[in-house]
Amino acid sequence: MTDPMEPIRVRLQRLGDAARAAEDTATDAREARDAAIEEADLAGMSVLEIGRHVGLARSRITVLVAAQTARRQAAAREAAGLTGGPLDVGAAG
Repeated sequence: MTDPMEPIRVRLQRLGDAARAAEDTATDAREARDAAIEEADLAGMSVLEIGRHVGLARSRITVLVAAQTARRQAAAREAAGLTGGPLDVGAAG
């Protein structure tokens, strides 16, 4: 006797696999897009032009660029041994 739930289980498994693959692909695409935005910003492209090309609002581009700048600055401070001081954004106090 066959299990009437088996086709549903198989379908759920396939759809779950497809959804996970799509999420992974979307994450990779966002990371690549954000890296390209950073590259464009460092090359001197305006926030407006970047937004026009990637289809995002200027405000979203500004948030992405600000976060990328903060990460670069933090990495530079850490590389120079300047973490933990009063100017360290992550410092307590």
